[in-house]
Amino acid sequence: MENARSSVADLIAESLLPGREERVRALFNAEGLRAPEVVWSPGDVELTNPLHRQFAEICAARMQNGRLADDALTVDDLGSLSDWLMVVEVEGGGDDFRYVHYGRIIAEYSGLDLSGRMTSEFQSGFKYLSIFFTGLYKAVVSSGQWVC
Repeated sequence: MENARSSVADLIAESLLPGREERVRALFNAEGLRAPEVVWSPGDVELTNPLHRQFAEICAARMQNGRLADDALTVDDLGSLSDWLMVVEVEGGGDDFRYVHYGRIIAEYSGLDLSGRMTSEFQSGFKYLSIFFTGLYKAVVSSGQWVC
């Protein structure tokens, strides 16, 4: 079962890369759900949310050669913005991710705190949600871009 989960997560990761979102849309639509919108390395025009804009400014100040190094940013650097963000670490050779920080406001809104938990551990009514997030995080790692 774990190999099947990883294979689907890899397919989602590939499908989420810029310009390839149709497979993910079909997966969500088949469950009667609207597919999430993933915006890769959003520009100023796309950053209409003040929280996204603030995060982009913090990241831009720490970029080197167009990339944000793994150790360039900590939760403490984000101040109160950290209440709105999740931070994950790669686990299991890139097949799973641990939430090392799960924003307070996200936890309040969703009704659960995933701090310390793995993407493979959480369950929801949508059977692919855990795999979707694993795939999304894999795509972020492989592309070196950030999303909103």
